[in-house]
Amino acid sequence: MNKKDLSDFKVIDVLGNGNFAKVSLVEKKVGDKVEQFALKEINLSKVKDTKGNELVRGEIKLLEILKNVGFVNKLYDHFEIKKNSFTRNLYMVLEYCNGKSLESYIIPKGSTPKKILKMDELKIIAWNLAEGLNELHKMNIVHRDLKPDNILLITDKLTRKIIDAKICDLGLSRQLAEENPQFVTNCGTTIYKAPELFDPTLLVNAKLDTKVDVYSFGLILYFMIFNRHAKEGKVNYAEDFEYPETPNWCPPDVINLIKKCTSLHPTDRPSMKEVVNHPFFSRLDIPILQMDLTIFDKDNPDYNLNSYSKGFKDTVEGKYWMKLYENLNLGIPNNKNEIDKYVQREIDFLMKAQNISHTVKMEKFGKIEGQNSVAIIFEYIENSLTRFVMDRCSYSNGKESYPNISSDELKCAACCGIEFLNELHGKNFFHRKILPKHILVVVDASKKLKEIKFCGFESSKSENQDNEVSSCFNDEELCYTDPDIFDKGFFESSDLWSLGMVIYYMLFGTVPAKETQSIKKIKETGDIEFPQDKEIDSEIKKFILFCIRKREPKDQSKTNLKDVIIMEGIKIF
Repeated sequence: MNKKDLSDFKVIDVLGNGNFAKVSLVEKKVGDKVEQFALKEINLSKVKDTKGNELVRGEIKLLEILKNVGFVNKLYDHFEIKKNSFTRNLYMVLEYCNGKSLESYIIPKGSTPKKILKMDELKIIAWNLAEGLNELHKMNIVHRDLKPDNILLITDKLTRKIIDAKICDLGLSRQLAEENPQFVTNCGTTIYKAPELFDPTLLVNAKLDTKVDVYSFGLILYFMIFNRHAKEGKVNYAEDFEYPETPNWCPPDVINLIKKCTSLHPTDRPSMKEVVNHPFFSRLDIPILQMDLTIFDKDNPDYNLNSYSKGFKDTVEGKYWMKLYENLNLGIPNNKNEIDKYVQREIDFLMKAQNISHTVKMEKFGKIEGQNSVAIIFEYIENSLTRFVMDRCSYSNGKESYPNISSDELKCAACCGIEFLNELHGKNFFHRKILPKHILVVVDASKKLKEIKFCGFESSKSENQDNEVSSCFNDEELCYTDPDIFDKGFFESSDLWSLGMVIYYMLFGTVPAKETQSIKKIKETGDIEFPQDKEIDSEIKKFILFCIRKREPKDQSKTNLKDVIIMEGIKIF
């Protein structure tokens, strides 16, 4: 997006209007796709004071720093256009969030009744906000104006259910510098401001820190549970606010979390890292599954492939994949069963990752009534990558050929993989077990690959969770395992290594090595011996070598992999 004019943008709707800014929903062709963006138009001629200009420029600077953080409304581009001798406009091309702000969603304008969030929706919003603030705070950035209006929601296009939330409007945000840690400006929205922004004497050593955002987070959590602003109508910043009767679905420890976050003194509040690790975000209530499931294709060769039982259908709604965890110790206190842990982990991840591109969509989950079993219901996709590769092989004189997969199909798979990893890592997750059996293939009418989707998230973890590696891979999966994980743990490059090996598998129907020493040698040298009896697209070869490159943990800061690939001249996009 380097073109500095508006000719490529088609305005679809006006989303908002202010004194000196307007936000429009626009469409723009990006490659072969038409994508939607939010175009923010700021009339700089009306922002006459220096402070106003500084806020605008400061927001752009911070959004560029945070461009790979998946919890913040993404800035794709910005440019200025001088319309005439009197008018100069700044344009910000932002990620489009198809839902409303949290404020407008819960308290719509007009006579529409307030909306009550479902527990899973509340948890998704709160988790994204907590993780996002934790990322900001790790970079010493303080938002300073957190409120429901500055949280944008993304909803499923079909069900309209909330699947993601983004922090926006960083105009008042500041990056705390060691040489100048004071930002005790009385700014922000009164009913969401921390007490120390009213009274600096509450600060330790007169220094403002990230705890102002923690206070606002607590008030937002209150707003989502009780459908009202905690401090509306309050004049005294220190005045206690009331807690109405807590809804039955709300755990008591969430109210305790709100009270801790809204402590009068900053030192009594938890850090956002402590908030992220609160039991509320990992606790999972599994309902009884309300579906009439019937096996319709048990003889299919893909049945039960990769722990998925292919061919289950809901008699009303159509075909699905179903992953069935059986013989669980459900409902037993202090249960240490490993399988139960994987059930919890996979469902928790799938709920948080609903908006990540190229992820196999979870439709429903629940206990099977009368059984110690849990079913996860996924969208139905016809082909596994394992089956797709096998079907593209042929036999001649008893010898199996290499898979007949075109360069365009390989590049498509590589692009899907990079887009998936960009968004996955932007949300602080590692897949940790990318294998052919954990990839499903979407084909077009001519059976040509047009997308790959990732599943098998039972081993996935957030970077804020422990980094154990011992149980992730078995011996048959060894080549898909980045050798560095056993010494250094999982990092972004661990998933990238696995993706490179998957593309190699699609090329040759096998992996380049199966023994530990041979795999380590590939990692150390950054090179693979490609078979000479098959012609390989040079861009695919460069992509595989890019994926398996040795990278140090200190270089694992969030990186836009697509930008790096383009910068290195690898032409797969």
